[in-house]
Amino acid sequence: MRFRAVTGELLPSIVLPLDRCVLRCDEYLRLLSGGTYGYTRLEAGGQRKFHGGVDLYAEPETTCYALYKGHVEWVNDFGKKGWGKAVLTRVDFPKKTFWALYAHLSKVLVKKNTKLGPRTVVGLTGITGNGDSRYPHLHFETWKSLSAGKSGTKEKYRTDPLEVLGSLPYSPYMENAIQRAKARERIA
Repeated sequence: MRFRAVTGELLPSIVLPLDRCVLRCDEYLRLLSGGTYGYTRLEAGGQRKFHGGVDLYAEPETTCYALYKGHVEWVNDFGKKGWGKAVLTRVDFPKKTFWALYAHLSKVLVKKNTKLGPRTVVGLTGITGNGDSRYPHLHFETWKSLSAGKSGTKEKYRTDPLEVLGSLPYSPYMENAIQRAKARERIA
């Protein structure tokens, strides 16, 4: 069982969405908190902007896993904006249901209504949508309701993914990761 710090609930043991889960940040640590949940980003005018999930550092083509039993709610390609290629899974805990969103995927390996078990492969990480090739990551969200997918709902139907995943370390951005990103840009 996993202890949920905010509510004090015990949750069933889950599988993490990546083999190695670390919160991403940029080379100057400016985006250290920008990859976390909440009003952690700044818009051009200096106003706080809501970020609906956590960004987990992952090189492109890293395998993503289902957390627990459930099924695929939907698969969508949002194009060059927002989430890009994304999968929403329904997670069916014994006494609670929530949804997990996997975004910026390069490849989706499930279809709508696919039954899931812990560690079922959902897809491969990528840089689709508004993903940044300099900082490859899996954008991961947890929803309390399907209404979270509606425009403008922000935190109303979402919850901090770290309440489910537990605390995760930050990844100090390594020079070799930056060099790999620059090489990808030259190829593209």
